[in-house]
Amino acid sequence: MKGDALRQRASRQGIADGYHDIHGQWHAVSDASLEHLLRALGAEKPAPAAPPQSDGSCHLPPAMAEGGKLWSLSVQLYGLRSERNWGIGDFSDLAELAEQGARVGAAAVQLNPLHALFGARPAHCSPYAPSSRLFLNPLYIDVEAIDELKYSETAQRLIEQEAFQERLHALRKADRVDYAAVAALKMPVLRLLFGEFVDRHARRTTERFAEFAAFRDRAGRALMDFALFEALERRLIRTHPDGWASWPTSWRNRDPHACRDFVKRHPLEILFPMYLQWLTRMQLEQAQQRAVAAGMSIGLIADLAVGVDPTGADAWRDRDLLAMDAEIGAPPDAFAAEGQSWGLPPWRPRALAARAYQPWRELLDATMSAVGGLRIDHIIGCERQFWVPRGASGRDGAYVAYPREALLAVLAECSQRHNALVIGEDLGTVPEGFSERLADAAVLSTRVLRFERYPSGLFRRPSTYPELACACAGTHDLPPLAAWLEAGPAEPDDERFLLQAALVDAGTEPLSEGVEDRIAAVHEFLAASPCCLVLVQLEDILAEREPANRPGTGPEQPNWQRKYALSVSELDACPAWQRTADVFRRAGRA
Repeated sequence: MKGDALRQRASRQGIADGYHDIHGQWHAVSDASLEHLLRALGAEKPAPAAPPQSDGSCHLPPAMAEGGKLWSLSVQLYGLRSERNWGIGDFSDLAELAEQGARVGAAAVQLNPLHALFGARPAHCSPYAPSSRLFLNPLYIDVEAIDELKYSETAQRLIEQEAFQERLHALRKADRVDYAAVAALKMPVLRLLFGEFVDRHARRTTERFAEFAAFRDRAGRALMDFALFEALERRLIRTHPDGWASWPTSWRNRDPHACRDFVKRHPLEILFPMYLQWLTRMQLEQAQQRAVAAGMSIGLIADLAVGVDPTGADAWRDRDLLAMDAEIGAPPDAFAAEGQSWGLPPWRPRALAARAYQPWRELLDATMSAVGGLRIDHIIGCERQFWVPRGASGRDGAYVAYPREALLAVLAECSQRHNALVIGEDLGTVPEGFSERLADAAVLSTRVLRFERYPSGLFRRPSTYPELACACAGTHDLPPLAAWLEAGPAEPDDERFLLQAALVDAGTEPLSEGVEDRIAAVHEFLAASPCCLVLVQLEDILAEREPANRPGTGPEQPNWQRKYALSVSELDACPAWQRTADVFRRAGRA
């Protein structure tokens, strides 16, 4: 099929036949790309007779709903240091950080995605390319807070060994998280504690086992499938390192007889990942409880990644929902001349509709249930996503339409059920009317200082920012403020020169040329905006130079591995920590 007939068919399926770049120039999508994406989209299916419709809006915390202005810390959990963690920030570190943040007036701690990565592939560490978005990363478990450790003499002896302690000390002192080394320490101990749990509780059906069983029942079939994937991959990883697509046919295609037989023959291998998920969920819930008890009005804000790795558990479990022959990406822009392709298969919108949007509801329930808020990465995907034929350039992609009203209705329903604030990352090319629809749904827009510019290039005054928004200086993909600001302004059109002019205009110019003063001035600038929430990255408070992630780079960069310079316990005595709190206190945000 070629020409007009092809484009008409693509249009009926919600595939746009072209897009405008950042300069307004129209780019027609090639026939080859349209044909590829039509195949990836799958056969046309009717939508359910009564798709979700709602005039409701998402939950806003009472302080925010009443016009209060709040601020939040933003951290990469893995990067937290302490004298007791095992080389990676854990949920006890998070709870302590939240308590310290509450003491200086922060309403929340916003986190990187905590989704489950690959148990058998710990070096695969990007939180934005998880194995499953329904479950959590057990490397964040505080092993020493697990009840079974009090009773397991074997685990205690292992931990007390000199060689174990030496490795533990080295991981704590390292500047980067070594995920494989952390897993090599944590997993053997966790397996011993699991054995203690089975012997002490499972065989006697104690109250603790009843709590575990209740969690397992609530998680349902999804947990069973995730645990089965984890058990199979651990067995097959040496001979099939590239994921489930190369597994033997019975496992690859989830043959029900083979799956039932494996579960029957290896019950403990299935139970172990379930036990880890139970512990992970409990410790996250406890961190949220401690944050709220300390005075935070929101507590923890989770982050929902835009998709999953095609070799992971979610893709193996439900490949019919995913367009496996396409990747989510972005069209060419000033930062990526060839466009972007992120390797993550998108959800098929018609398959989603045919299931009455239940996968979206389940995903939101899973990510909202233990926290006070949720940031949704690339929320524009609720209206359209840029699909790229797998393996092609971002230039070859096309926008595919999604049922916005139905997805936002489910989002509002889940937000209200869990009393969870929702922040939408609506950066990039925003469809006309989309920001207004988010506002109607009480979803906070995201306003990044560096992108808030007039057509002339001048920075927008803080008074022009919207109220129902989350303002921030940068993101995990941008250099921290110290790296951006430490070099003085050069030419009048230099963005730092323009920022300085904006700070002067807003009356928040730095007291000196020191980078710490400049950072404080930027925070004061944001605090003066009418936005109901301001996010402050911990790396900006500590004047660190390296970003969490450098987009477009690979193993040559320590992405998602950098640790913060100070431990959580050292923050109270850090002048910049107190100074940041003073900025927001003076602005009436604490």
